[in-house]
Order: sequence, then structure tokens, then C-alpha cells
Amino acid sequence: MTDLELPNLEFGRYVDLVKRRRWQLVPIGLLGLFIGFIVAWSIPRYYEAGTKVQLRPRLIGGQVSGWDREDPFLREVNKARMTIQNYQLVRDAIEKLGWDDYFAVRDDFEKASAFIWDVVSRVNVLDLDPSRNRSSATLEISFRDQDPRRAADFTNVLREAYFENEREALVQSAEIQLGLLQTEAKRAREVLDRQSKEMQLFQESTGYIPTDTEDQGGRRELRSRQQELRELERGKQELVKQIADLKTTLDLKRQRLSVMDKRRPVQVAGSDVLLIQRAQLVKRIESNKRTLEKWQPGFHGYQTKLAEIEADEERLAKIEKEISEKGLDTEPNPEFQALQREIALGGEEIAGLNKRLEMQEALVAAAKKENAGLPDILRRYRAIERELDSASTALDKAEEATNAQRREVALLKSGDDVIIQTLAPATPPLAPNYPNRLLLTLIGLGIGLAFAIVAILALDFLQPTWKSMDEVARGLGGLAVLGGVAHLDLPEEIEAARKRRGRMMLAIGLVLLLIAALLTIYFVDPLRLPEWMQVLLDSFLGGKG
Repeated sequence: MTDLELPNLEFGRYVDLVKRRRWQLVPIGLLGLFIGFIVAWSIPRYYEAGTKVQLRPRLIGGQVSGWDREDPFLREVNKARMTIQNYQLVRDAIEKLGWDDYFAVRDDFEKASAFIWDVVSRVNVLDLDPSRNRSSATLEISFRDQDPRRAADFTNVLREAYFENEREALVQSAEIQLGLLQTEAKRAREVLDRQSKEMQLFQESTGYIPTDTEDQGGRRELRSRQQELRELERGKQELVKQIADLKTTLDLKRQRLSVMDKRRPVQVAGSDVLLIQRAQLVKRIESNKRTLEKWQPGFHGYQTKLAEIEADEERLAKIEKEISEKGLDTEPNPEFQALQREIALGGEEIAGLNKRLEMQEALVAAAKKENAGLPDILRRYRAIERELDSASTALDKAEEATNAQRREVALLKSGDDVIIQTLAPATPPLAPNYPNRLLLTLIGLGIGLAFAIVAILALDFLQPTWKSMDEVARGLGGLAVLGGVAHLDLPEEIEAARKRRGRMMLAIGLVLLLIAALLTIYFVDPLRLPEWMQVLLDSFLGGKG
């Protein structure tokens, strides 16, 4: 092997090397075990009291917060660890408990700070069940002290201080969130009011008020408006036809009126004196003439009756002349008067129909104008309606979130929330449980064995000898190596090594048997052991529980 060449690292050869020298590992391992025992015994022991708390997801604005993609409670657990191991929180807990050793150095800032930081270093927060699918987090808050009662009391007070601090933070955060949600709800309400006012102004300016709320796109509304226009035009045509028919009827009635007498002879005797006298004379003349027809001219009363008839006729002629002069012989023609009234009523009806026709024409014109602009009105209406619906939905969501947040704030202030709750309070430990002396001793054993293995390999690595056939070939300058002979132990060496291993195994067996007997007596009937042995095993094993 030249100076520049490094030995090859052959794993199998080193494993065989460790196997051959395994008996050298035992004393070094025992030395490590002994050193670990001494170290574990020399370290001061503490009583570690722990309390378990449960964290549940908090609600902010009606939504679960604090969720992480990998671990839903990772952020909350880290926040809890920082809060619990906080200088101020630990100091408040110490002052609440009134520790004399703290108040003795309270006025000295450096000593007081060192004291509190020492207490903080003995506070531990452990996440008991980290996982991605958990619905809650379980934390163990623990504190180490040489007084078991003091360790338990401090742990419980620290837990309550953490609860109070966390609730205050939660209330403050929830109130801030509530304020933000209230502001958002106010803005949503303002937007809704603005959209409602815009809709009102649109309806007032266009006169469009939909009657079918399920009409998508206004197709049914447009068909309805077109149908209304057709009905208006049909009504207009009917009015024009009615007016024309009525004018024709009135023309015929005017023709009849033009050839009709305004007055007619009196059909019934009136109540005037002349008319009564005329009627009496006519009746008497007719009666006398019938009587005279029955008489002969030579009858003695004939001439007298005839003279009476002539006198009555003269009087009748005078009365009729007077009646004619006074117009008492005729009366208004009722047919003429009725026809006049019908013509007047017909004229009034035509005037009314003309007014209705004007109104109908105005309605038709307005309907045509509305129908011409209806598609644009419908588009504008649907756009405003969508904005109004969106604003209303946003307001509903904002108010719902605000109400949920308001209930959460009230719940947090009342202290009835279940976001943080105690699963198990801290109780004074029965025996010191920190550090674990057995674990430290086993760690010493492991370190001793590891050191022994490293020492064996290092010594072999540093030896300037050929350790394989390849190294021999390279060291001889390329000469052919015909064969090799492994290291052989003499029978005397093998026998001596076997006796040494036997004595060592016997000593180890006796030691282990003694330890097993002591442990058996300790767990079965510890009163048989000396008091110092009981104290030693109690402190080493942490008590029997």
C-alpha cells in the first residue's frame, strides 16, 4: 500500500471484526452503564405535574378558523405553546401563587428575570395526538419542581391564566371581527338601498312594473304587451265603427224629423173653458141634428130646434175662431219631440265616443311607443334586478355572519364556550418522575457500546497493515498473489480466551441475578429491603406508582 492510497472500507470485514472482538464491548458497555447510573443519580430529580386541555376549532364570522392543510390544529398548538411559555404569563402565575423565593428577589430585576426564565424552562407543552384528520387537539401542560404540591398548583394556575388570556384574546379578536362584519353589513345595506332607489327611479321613468316574476328574459312580458296593443287597436276599430253606425242612424232620424209636423190636433179635450164649451156645443149640435132628423118639417117644434142648431153653430164658429187664434186646437207632436231627444242623445253619444276614440288612439300610440322600447327596458330592468338580487344576497350573508359572530362574542364573554376546556387537572405526583434515571442509565449503556464499536473500528483502521488480498497485491507492486493464510489462534490462546469469557459471563450473570432479586423483593415486599435501598430504588425507578 503506497502513501497516497487509502484502505478500502469493506463493511462485511468490519462486521466480522466486531463479532470477533465482541467480548471487548462488554466491559466498555458496563462502564457506560455505570457512568450513566452515576449521572442519573447526580442530576436533581423533579416532580413533574401535568394537566390535559382540549382545543376545539374556533368560529370567526360563522366559519371554522385555525385550519392548516397538514394539521388542522398546528397553528393553534404552536400559538398555545408560545402563550403558555410566555414570560409575562408565567410571572403572573407566580405572583398569584405568592412564591416566597420569587418575592425575595423581585426587586432585583436581573435575579427576578433569571428566576422567571428558569421557571419558564421547566414548563413544557406537549401535543398528544398530532394528526391531519383530528377534530380537536389535546395538549398536556406540565411543570417540573422539587415540591410536588407546588408543581401541581403552578400547573393548574398557569392553565387557568392561559385560559383567561386566550379567552380575552378570543373575545378581542371576535369583537374586531364583529366590527368588520358590521361594517360589511352596513356597506351591503347601503348598496341594497342604492340599488332599490335605482329600481324605483327606473320604474317611475319607464312605467314598467313586471307582473310575472318568473318571466326569464321578458319574453312573456313582450308577448303580453303585443297582445294588449292588438286589443287596443281592436277597441279603436270598434269605436270607429260605432261612431259611423250612430252617425248613419242620426242622419236617418234627421230626415224623418224634417218631414214631421211639430204639432198635431188635440187628441183629448183639454181643461181650457173654450175647449169645454166647444165640446159641449158640438155634442149638443149633434144631438139636436139627430133629433131633427126624426121630425118632419111641419112639426111644431121643428123650426125652433133648427134655429137652436144655427145659433149653436154660430157660437161654435166664434169659439173655434178664438181657439184657433189662441192655438188651443193643436198640441206638440210627441213623436217629433221624442225624435228630437233621440237625435240630441245620439249627438252626445257621438261626442262621448269621439272622446273615447281620442283616448284609445292615445293609448294605442303609447303602447306602440312602449313596445318599441320594451326590449331595451327589459334589458335594463333585468340588469338592475340582478344587481338588486346580488346586493340582497350579500346583505343576507353579511347579516347572517354578523349575527353568528355576535352570538360567538356573547358566548365567549359568558365563559360557556367549549373552545378550550380542561380534560384532567394537575395532581401532585407521588414520586419524582423527572428525569427518568432508568432511561439515562440505558442511554449511558448505549453510548458506551457505541464508543467501544467506534474505538475497535478506529484502531483497526489506523493500523498500518494489509487487511485484504487486494491490499497485499497492490503493496507488492503488482506481483501475483498465489494464496493467503488467515490468522490462526493457538489452542492455548483459545482455551485462555474461553476461560476469560466464562469468568466474565459468570460475573455478569451474578450481577444480573442480584439485580433481579432486588427488583423482585422491591415490587413484592419492599419492607424486607433496607431503608436506604428502598429510597435508592424509589428514586431510580420513580416509585411503584
